[in-house]
Amino acid sequence: MGAYIIMVTLCTIIAGSETVSTTMLMQGSLAGFYGNIFVVFSIIWRLHQHWSYRMLTSLFIFISHVQVQRSLCSDLTMLTNMCIVVFGVIIEKLMGGAVIRLIA
Repeated sequence: MGAYIIMVTLCTIIAGSETVSTTMLMQGSLAGFYGNIFVVFSIIWRLHQHWSYRMLTSLFIFISHVQVQRSLCSDLTMLTNMCIVVFGVIIEKLMGGAVIRLIA
């Protein structure tokens, strides 16, 4: 989660958004993770092993991130906001994989 927030903040600053402060961007990016509550429910109801549920949850969280980014950086284009979120998600997944390999 931290890697995502850092990357989204840096990319937004580089893209030149002038309508949002860094603090507001970090707080808004955290709001995009509210879909993770469904992950908790999936563990409780033993749905986390079904790939379709995991994909649906990931899609929901991704769309949440895009909507938060669009609302915070309304001066940037939709494509720019989506690219920022995609880049942040890729970095987050790579960092998560690296941490798992270090632990194992």
